[in-house]
Amino acid sequence: MHVVLDRVPLRAKGMTPAEIPLQRVAGNGCARRPPVRCGRFHAVCAKWDVTATEIGEVTDTERLVITWHDEVVVDVPPRTVAHEGPVYNRPVTRPSDQDPCRSRFAAAPGAFGSP
Repeated sequence: MHVVLDRVPLRAKGMTPAEIPLQRVAGNGCARRPPVRCGRFHAVCAKWDVTATEIGEVTDTERLVITWHDEVVVDVPPRTVAHEGPVYNRPVTRPSDQDPCRSRFAAAPGAFGSP
């Protein structure tokens, strides 16, 4: 796949290439459709007032290539992004000041699932 970050609608000016794929805008999504359906796809989007922008294409290179101002900023096998990304196993502990609060509310009928 080849993605051209210059084509991605931005939620804020001055975003860096690293920030663009991470931006969170309600309703954002990607759709893959055959090139022959381009007109129909855009017509359906226009009917429902949905912005649709072509940001790239599927290629046969077995690589995910992302460019920004004609410079390659990512060139990796797609699995490294979709399936082999970092996994964080951070220790999780309850704050010590939460225990007195929980015991006070646990005594109340119906609190925290009690009868």
